Amino acid sequence: MKKVITLVVVLFILCGCTIEKKKDNKDEKYLDLIETLNDRTVFSDSSNYFSITTDIAKTNDAYRYYVIIDNPKSAMYGIEAVAVEKGVNYTLNMAANIGVFEDTQYNMIPGQANVDKGYVNGLTISGVSASSNPTLYVLVQWYSQSQEIHQEFFELKTNFEEE
Repeated sequence: MKKVITLVVVLFILCGCTIEKKKDNKDEKYLDLIETLNDRTVFSDSSNYFSITTDIAKTNDAYRYYVIIDNPKSAMYGIEAVAVEKGVNYTLNMAANIGVFEDTQYNMIPGQANVDKGYVNGLTISGVSASSNPTLYVLVQWYSQSQEIHQEFFELKTNFEEE
């Protein structure tokens, strides 16, 4: 009986370490993406691989921005994206992101969608800003069908206009 209890305790500890390691890997990946984006000095405002647009809406006491990634031109697998607002410290705040912390893998293939299997028509990431016209820096990362990693960096300006 003592051996069984010891074995259960050892297995529990090993499982706990595995779960914590997985969490650390996601945290590290997020921080690496933020650092990669912060180190970037050259940005684009469009892509040859997909469409990227922004929208912004007023909330009670702030503005909610949306970055929409859709209309893929080629197969994109394991898509991850982060958006940071110019001038905001993202070591203290969580950046808008998708595909980094979720267990779901997001994929886009032109003309195909099967949400249950992770194939989507488009993705939206959203964040909150105190400004009505924040400048956003966005990193979109994915794998091609040949498992080649792609990264694109964008500078997107938003502007809220009263209707």
